[in-house]
Amino acid sequence: MARSSQPIFNVPPVIVWLCGAMALIHGVRSFLDEGTDLSVLLWFAFIPARYDPSLTSSLQFPGGIAADAWTFVT
Repeated sequence: MARSSQPIFNVPPVIVWLCGAMALIHGVRSFLDEGTDLSVLLWFAFIPARYDPSLTSSLQFPGGIAADAWTFVT
C-alpha cells in the first residue's frame, strides 16, 4: 500500500502565503534605518489618533485621506 505524503501544516494555502508575506515585510524592515522604518510605520500602520478630529491640527500624518482609508483596512 502506497502512502500519500501529508502536508507539514494543515492550513489553507492563503494562510501560508500571508505568513510568508509578513515574514518578508519584517525582514525588509529589519534592514531599514530607524528613520525610514518610522516613516514606513507612519505610512502603513493603523494609528487611531489619525481619526481623532481634535488631534488633526496638532499632528501631521503622511498620506492624507488615502492613508486614512488604507491604514484602516490594512
